[in-house]
Amino acid sequence: ADPDQWWQVVTSHIRGAQLMARAVVPAMLTQGSGRIINLVSSMGTRAEPQYSAYSIGKTGLMRLTETLAVSLAGTGVSAFDVAPGLVDTEMTRSMPKWRDHTDWTPPSKVVDLVATIAAGRLDDWTGRFLRAGVDDLQALSGITPDAVARRLRLRPYGDDDPVA
Repeated sequence: ADPDQWWQVVTSHIRGAQLMARAVVPAMLTQGSGRIINLVSSMGTRAEPQYSAYSIGKTGLMRLTETLAVSLAGTGVSAFDVAPGLVDTEMTRSMPKWRDHTDWTPPSKVVDLVATIAAGRLDDWTGRFLRAGVDDLQALSGITPDAVARRLRLRPYGDDDPVA
């Protein structure tokens, strides 16, 4: 991959979201409420050799979301990672990985998830990954996730792992 183009993809995902948060968080803090929704991808949860810049950019964005959520805890401002899933767009159809894909996420499912977050029904999920069209919004609204649920983490190799 061309290094400049590769870096531009990574930067667009992380820097754009950071600049937006920097612009809106002060007003949210002043009013004592707000919800930041970052658009991520399941590709940010695993290595994707053919789409390394995109994958790394989305992973970095997920870490930014979690950092915002932790930093803003107790302020009334929350941050969420929303993966819209595979919405039938020109971009997704152009990717060889999805050439023969037919099970597209309806855009209405993405809207439902964002509206549920905006209504405050998923505030316990701040700093976490949510997936449109897959997650049962009614079920999630009744669950208080544990400390590591739906967050990026290293898994220890065992009880004696010194990095755990």
